[in-house]
Amino acid sequence: MDTARARMGDQMLHASLDEPYASILAGAMWGERGALPLDLRDEFQDTGTTHVLVTAGLHLGVIAALATWLLSACGSGRIASSIATLALVWLYAFFSGAHLPSLRAATMRSVPFLTGGGKLDLD
Repeated sequence: MDTARARMGDQMLHASLDEPYASILAGAMWGERGALPLDLRDEFQDTGTTHVLVTAGLHLGVIAALATWLLSACGSGRIASSIATLALVWLYAFFSGAHLPSLRAATMRSVPFLTGGGKLDLD
């Protein structure tokens, strides 16, 4: 997964995103903070906004909502869309580094799908 994250970061740099914007986007999308300059990291810490750079509930909730919506739009059934959404949520949690906040969020996002309440009503 480290190689995939590094490759995605390189793709952002090649997409005409200058630094530190590519590093900030990588941090916001999958929690990659290693390339952030120390002074910028300190600014996030000083302003209390480091949570933006941590993959957790909001990120996984967006992934789950998008996956569920796309699968519903494609006519996927409830069981198939729940299984696929769970797989994507856990894949994203591990892609983002499998840190405790993302694992906790993936676990909590899994509960509604496993208990039958995970299908979003987007009609």
